[in-house]
Amino acid sequence: MIDILGHRWLVDSLWTNRLVRAEVKINKNIIEFYQLQRQDPKEQPLLNKVKDYLNK
Repeated sequence: MIDILGHRWLVDSLWTNRLVRAEVKINKNIIEFYQLQRQDPKEQPLLNKVKDYLNK
């Protein structure tokens, strides 16, 4: 779970207590959560995408 924009979002149940990057795309009304790893900072796979976050 991650707290962002006053809401709590489930990112990935297998990626708990780890680094996450969140991209808020206001014009598309989505938030994308990416996996971050210190060992390979260039590798940032998508963990989850929340659509219509403004309606939550």
